[in-house]
Amino acid sequence: MLHAIGRFKGVLCETLLNAKAQGDAVTEGRCWKLLTFADRLLFFQGRSQSRSVGKKGGGGRLQRLVSERLRRAWRGDWAALWAEAKDAGRPSKRGVGRGSSLEDDARTINLFIQDGLLSKAIARARGALTLDFSCAAATSVAGLFPGGHPMTPVGGASGIDDELRGKLVAAAERSIRHFPRRSSPGPNGSRFEHWGCLAHDASALRVGAAVVVCFLLGEVPDEALRANLGARLVALRKPNGGVRPIAMGSTLRRLAVRAACLVVKEHVAGAVSTGWADGRAASWCTSVSQL
Repeated sequence: MLHAIGRFKGVLCETLLNAKAQGDAVTEGRCWKLLTFADRLLFFQGRSQSRSVGKKGGGGRLQRLVSERLRRAWRGDWAALWAEAKDAGRPSKRGVGRGSSLEDDARTINLFIQDGLLSKAIARARGALTLDFSCAAATSVAGLFPGGHPMTPVGGASGIDDELRGKLVAAAERSIRHFPRRSSPGPNGSRFEHWGCLAHDASALRVGAAVVVCFLLGEVPDEALRANLGARLVALRKPNGGVRPIAMGSTLRRLAVRAACLVVKEHVAGAVSTGWADGRAASWCTSVSQL
């Protein structure tokens, strides 16, 4: 299954790169649109499906579901896949700060422990912070951020030679293969694990990494750049009554940042002031590459 998913996404990335090389802006734009939402179309779960996955036999049901969606994707049945994902994504009526059930907490904690994510397991067990869906929380979070300016097209990076691009592609391959597990999804529902499927097919991994580098260098259509530079923002209610904003950027963006940090962290350390460069600059880049 992982190889089949990786091969599908690899063919998509390969088609995108070929269209870009041939100057076919229409096909390139359509490929970027599909790549942006492919993981939501393949992996989304409705509320009833999400509850059943953690139970006995739930993993098999999810695999059959994804397998069927993958076959429909190869057939190009995008309209049906999109309609199904859109319907499952309709917001439910949730109360302010409504906590998860004891069963949900226990299942999540066990999964964290199995993956060796003890800090996340402890944080979930403590339950100190809860999601706040109220209008007041949304207003509070908006007030924490200064007013910005509309994003302008970057037009692609300049002065990138083949040697540096090769290093970035190799770093992007490493980022796809080695990633933080169970990290929160971005605004399009994609996770590191979804992109990690590319590592199960050598050619898919290579072209997937090349697409990550294209995004890093701004060599993408403006719509694709805007769609993948956004973030999913949630408000966590703190014990003192305040809110803590958590932003979850797109996985493509995080992969690109990690690749860049792996390649240029030494250069960043040498470019800043001497007193800060030897320690904190390199440490900062290393920390960002692990996000």
